[in-house]
Amino acid sequence: MWIGAGGQVRFGVLLVFLSILSVKGADTFFFWSFRNHVQCGYKKTIEPALVNEYAREGCRKIIAHGDPLSYVNSPQNGYFNRQKKYNFPEPYKGAHFISNDEPLYTVKIKRNKLFRFTKYVVIFSWSKTSNFCKAKGVEYDPGMRKGKFLCVELRPEQTDTEKKI
Repeated sequence: MWIGAGGQVRFGVLLVFLSILSVKGADTFFFWSFRNHVQCGYKKTIEPALVNEYAREGCRKIIAHGDPLSYVNSPQNGYFNRQKKYNFPEPYKGAHFISNDEPLYTVKIKRNKLFRFTKYVVIFSWSKTSNFCKAKGVEYDPGMRKGKFLCVELRPEQTDTEKKI
């Protein structure tokens, strides 16, 4: 867990490490590709290439529309069929990390309601000019044994159906 000034230093080191791995393509934003498999809820493991495709698509949509709340959400507790309403998880109110004077927000998805163990953590930024990118998640160790990497849900435009990764 990252706490205080030492935590910001460790998080900065992680960002520097990720920037070394960064890939800049034809997109108007920087994007760090995922190299690990991702598992969401009870769904099968997702290949890194597919995760990258979904995350890039989400970044493009957010930048194009400028309204992150319409296009990005994180599922809670792994029950995707309960995500019909646009109820967003709590930590959208204040930044948990700062990187290059840019506030970064986290959403923690809990393993279960009783013990509230963290299952996934998504880290993202609302800034339109962010090099961190709006729908980009970082591999993050929540400090729990067998903690998963991350889970990002990208809502398709103008429809009730949801594309999930």
